[in-house]
Amino acid sequence: MNHLLHHPGPGFKRALCLCLAALFTALTLAGCAGEPDSQPPVSSQGSAPEESREESSSQDVSASASQTAPGTIPTLDPAVVTLYMCRTVVTYSGDEEIQDTLYLPVEREIPPEGLTPEVFSGMLFQAALLALPEDSVTDVTVEGETALVTLRELPDPESLDTTLLDTVAMTLLQNCPVKGVSFQDQQGNVPSFQTAQEDPTRYTPPTLAVPEQSREELAALRQSVSYEDAMEKTRRQEEAFIRQLEANGETYVQGVPLDAWNIRRDETAKEIADFIEDVTLFNIPSENFETIQNAPADFILMASILNSPAVYGQGEDTENAPVYPELLPVMEIAMDYECFLQEHVEATARRIFGDDVPFAHTGRGISPWKYHEYAGVYTPPHMGWGAEKSYLLEYSQDGDIITATVAYSSQFTGLGEPDPEAAAMTEEEWVTTREPRCQFTLRRRPDGRLILTGYRAL
Repeated sequence: MNHLLHHPGPGFKRALCLCLAALFTALTLAGCAGEPDSQPPVSSQGSAPEESREESSSQDVSASASQTAPGTIPTLDPAVVTLYMCRTVVTYSGDEEIQDTLYLPVEREIPPEGLTPEVFSGMLFQAALLALPEDSVTDVTVEGETALVTLRELPDPESLDTTLLDTVAMTLLQNCPVKGVSFQDQQGNVPSFQTAQEDPTRYTPPTLAVPEQSREELAALRQSVSYEDAMEKTRRQEEAFIRQLEANGETYVQGVPLDAWNIRRDETAKEIADFIEDVTLFNIPSENFETIQNAPADFILMASILNSPAVYGQGEDTENAPVYPELLPVMEIAMDYECFLQEHVEATARRIFGDDVPFAHTGRGISPWKYHEYAGVYTPPHMGWGAEKSYLLEYSQDGDIITATVAYSSQFTGLGEPDPEAAAMTEEEWVTTREPRCQFTLRRRPDGRLILTGYRAL
């Protein structure tokens, strides 16, 4: 039987996600006030970008602006803009907590039509490490040496969260022929965070500092942890978890019980049911697709994350758990000591969907999970949340193609009170007569493993 190779079964994942919810470790992303100046200096803490804004200041500002298409933001480089995503990073020296304001530089290609405010706002939304409205920036105009940014909504002054202002201001100061940035909302109101002493209408972001490790250095650290090693250590971790349950007198069943009413001791049915449960746990497809090339991108991404091995930066057992202290620099950037490496997520996508699966890393559509582009990892929400249970009702095989009919229900998961009508029925009666059905298409690879290739609601 070829269940998802060396990966914890759905029962184990449910136990971790629903019963062993961890404390929140995600910290509030906040901008910090810097020393007032018309152009923020490069900090000695952290490291400076490869090319600072001052190195480009000799360029002819008027020439740059005159070559910009109407309605677009003038940039020093017409092809690439570097976003400076501001965040507070917390590290520890012994018992001492150290907070640093860093900018995580990520590059984006400028489309042929130029960097419009709409395109700029979309870039910020996709790269943001917190929930920003997709249309947060509605306009950017350059008047002399100042960029005037119009926001759909100003940050709440009571929250002291200046992350959006810091990110936008530093990005414009480093990429555009300007020496100052001002903000207003659509009604012309200015934020109380405007802090430049020389010109109270200008905003001064925190001092420019970037992480000591480049994206390439962080990638090398991630790539030093093999997918196979992390999967094997995850398997050992699962076995230790099962042994602990059994020592406490509890019974653990791997996947769907073989004697379940819908399995009836059919091992092929169990294999199919376990696979579908793994791939669609917390993640039922939102659209029909006949081939994996047409599947919703967020479905592919979430299934790949949830079936990848979590890796940890701290822990004593580095032999029987996926603990890798060498990944601490990566995890400090992500502000989480439990992460899913993007290289592992890619490998999982190929393992459960096939080698030709379309795949792209993004934070879009995966909330409350987060994608940390600079660090190259995904982090979980560290909270339990409900999931519908899948029930394999029937399947058929034609060569290497398997068609499986499945129903989903939350009535018998033990989470919350069931529907009064469901409480009066057996699980089999309710699922087979009341829940909608869907159909999955699977294919068995030559090595015996299953991959998912299609889905449709019935």
